[in-house]
Amino acid sequence: MEIDTAATSAFFFDLGGTLLRVKDDEIWKDQAGHVELLPAVEGRLKSLQGKPVFVVTNQSGIEKGLLTSKDVADFIAQINIKCKSVVVDYWACPYVTSRYRKPNPAMLIGLADKHFVDLGRAIMVGDTHADEECAIRAGVGRFIWANEYFDWR
Repeated sequence: MEIDTAATSAFFFDLGGTLLRVKDDEIWKDQAGHVELLPAVEGRLKSLQGKPVFVVTNQSGIEKGLLTSKDVADFIAQINIKCKSVVVDYWACPYVTSRYRKPNPAMLIGLADKHFVDLGRAIMVGDTHADEECAIRAGVGRFIWANEYFDWR
C-alpha cells in the first residue's frame, strides 16, 4: 500500500493486534516479558523514521491486574529498540470504563494537541471498529485497517 508520507502529519497506531501479537485479547509476551511484532511491522515502522508516530491503546488489563503501566511502557520500549526509536509518544487507557477509552477520541486528540499534529492530515492504523470509530470521531484524515497497511493476507 502506497502512502504519501510527505503529506501526512502523523501516524497513530493501535498496539495489540495491530503492532503486537495478541492472545486471549491480551498482548502476548514470553516468560522474559518479550513481545512479538506482527509481520511487516518492523519494516513499515522503520520506513516512518522522522515522522511523528504515536500509539493509542486500550489496556484494561491494567485495571484488571493482568499487567502494569510499566509493562505497557516496556512494550513501547521494545518496539522502539526493534524499530529505531520511531514511536514518539503513546497513550494507554488502563480502565474498562473511561472517557479516554477508544472509541472515544480523547487519547488521539490529547496526543495531537501535545505534539501540534494536524489530525485532518494524519493516518490511524488499527484492527477494530473501535479504532476506526475513534479515528472518525477525532477527525483523522484517513483510517487504514492493519491487515491492509501491513499487507497481511
